[in-house]
Amino acid sequence: MTAFRFAALAAAAGLALPAGPSAAQENTWAPGRRFDESSNRVLSSIERITAKTNYGYVNGICFLSGHFQKGQELQFYRDFEGGVKYAVVGGGDNGTRNLDVFILDADGKVVVQDTLEDNIPIVEFTPPRNARYTIKMVLQDGGPAGGMGSLGILRKGGYEVPAKNQVIAFSGLIDEANKVDREVPEVVEFSRGPAQWGVYGAIIPSGADVAISGITPGGGKRYWVCGADQTTKDVDLYLYDQTGRLLKKDERVDPPLPRLDFRTNPDESYTVRVKNVQSSRPSLILVGTLALE
Repeated sequence: MTAFRFAALAAAAGLALPAGPSAAQENTWAPGRRFDESSNRVLSSIERITAKTNYGYVNGICFLSGHFQKGQELQFYRDFEGGVKYAVVGGGDNGTRNLDVFILDADGKVVVQDTLEDNIPIVEFTPPRNARYTIKMVLQDGGPAGGMGSLGILRKGGYEVPAKNQVIAFSGLIDEANKVDREVPEVVEFSRGPAQWGVYGAIIPSGADVAISGITPGGGKRYWVCGADQTTKDVDLYLYDQTGRLLKKDERVDPPLPRLDFRTNPDESYTVRVKNVQSSRPSLILVGTLALE
């Protein structure tokens, strides 16, 4: 089977991935391959940037990945601090040819953009004041099946996450998704839609949590899986409906990575809250929404 390129990034970081049939080592799940190709382009760009600057991941949500059809866009709204230099680093899988990134202000005006004809867009900007901006990613050109696009959000003086920690978190998410794919008869994909990111990543200090609201996974059986770096000892996961009512939770200590499954309703939104119960330092934790078709 084709090896995931996470293995190459791991080798560069001096990390030996575990032996055995790990999804991070073997391409057994097609969406995992697409996610790998996309996120590897982002991680490689981040490695190059952080090697020369003091950029690091922003606090809270710092990574996003989703599936795009040609001409489709996905957006993410985030508060930025005035006077601080930020970078948004994108990357697409091999099914993408031209992936663009735009930063828009509250009036919808483009502040900065990367519209080069490639699938590795990078933008830098310094907000003049504290404000909420929109990050928009658009697949301008790609294959008929579309592709995965990912982006990382960095700032000067942000969290420095060693390459080996990133490898463990990203390959761990694929491993957990691959387990679901092996267990169920349905086709498993990362959740997709006109306003739906399939993967969220966040830097979360020990004892803290991050809520991901406005998730619209459509109707049907859905799973939520996690990946986390090796500093994390226990992660909990919670699912709420649009009224804030708790629908399901996983607070088990063993295994350390939680999993939720729930039959969602169409046209309803949900909130997923991920808690870093215990870790030796602020951890990179990923949450992926899986749709069973």
